[in-house]
Amino acid sequence: SMQEPVGSGPFVYDNWTSGVSFSVKKNENFYLGPDLPYLDGITYSFISDTDTALQAFNNGELDILGVIPSDAVITSLMDNQNYKMCTNMYASRFYIGFNMEEKPFDDINFRMAVAHGIDIDSLIEKAMKTSCVKAETYLSPLFSWACNKDESAKIPEYNKDKALEYMEATGLKKDADGYYCHITMDTYNYEPFPSAAQVLKAQLAEIGIDVSINMLEYAAWDETVAQNHNFQMTVVGGYIGPDVSDVSDRIVTGGYFNFMGYSNPELDKLMEEGMEAVTEEERAPYYQKVCQILRDDMPMIMIGEWVAYTPIPTYVHGFPLDEDMVDTAGTSDYTYTWMESK
Repeated sequence: SMQEPVGSGPFVYDNWTSGVSFSVKKNENFYLGPDLPYLDGITYSFISDTDTALQAFNNGELDILGVIPSDAVITSLMDNQNYKMCTNMYASRFYIGFNMEEKPFDDINFRMAVAHGIDIDSLIEKAMKTSCVKAETYLSPLFSWACNKDESAKIPEYNKDKALEYMEATGLKKDADGYYCHITMDTYNYEPFPSAAQVLKAQLAEIGIDVSINMLEYAAWDETVAQNHNFQMTVVGGYIGPDVSDVSDRIVTGGYFNFMGYSNPELDKLMEEGMEAVTEEERAPYYQKVCQILRDDMPMIMIGEWVAYTPIPTYVHGFPLDEDMVDTAGTSDYTYTWMESK
């Protein structure tokens, strides 16, 4: 029952209007008091529609926008001097995977051709500007201690000539239309995936790969690709935390999300040894070798890290997602938030 809610945090229950809003007020007995929290209270408004929420935010009725707006909206707010953009990176990555149990995807030359044929900077600029930061390493930068930053383990740079050399090395022959092959690329039916797929289709056409896009709801993708491995190529995103070892599900032999059918016994062994070691110093060498193997075998082509952009009016200070506050406050902790009078 919410009739008599209790709490010992910075704020206590004030009132609740069903379906409209929920309010909390400053807890006068807060153990970090009496100055904290700085705010007298917070009102959470229930707004079911993103456009309506955005309108309220633009009108100054909301101080914090609690929804993720479109690329276009975030881009326009980035250029607006009245807002500061908080950027938060998650242990979740965008990448491309192939069915390595099928030709020509079983050929490293083909996978290397694609790796060099994709212009990630352009892909992000055109389709993923407000959801993706370019990948620099084969493991998430949130585990930078585990990442291999050697030249030999670098993600291949966009190079169309190199890509075409690798395509030639596959032995595939061009057809009358100038294509080496015609393939289907499966992806999720929600942004940024459909837009990213269109850009990838155009880029791969440049190196002689004709792509048909097949968009699926997540459940259908899961069944078709993850469970039944009934696909050729796919663009995906997914969580790989909270520990660096959690990527194993995607790369070890038989891992649930290893839909590529990739298998390298040396990598499997390194992932196990990395789990058994305790400190980051002890674990790092195993994962750095894993990065090198992923670069050499190219079972997946890294695109980037998933980021969320949250616009904050410049009069709001100490917002929990602000980089200055990351070590001080949790994601929804408004203990240290304060506002200049508007």
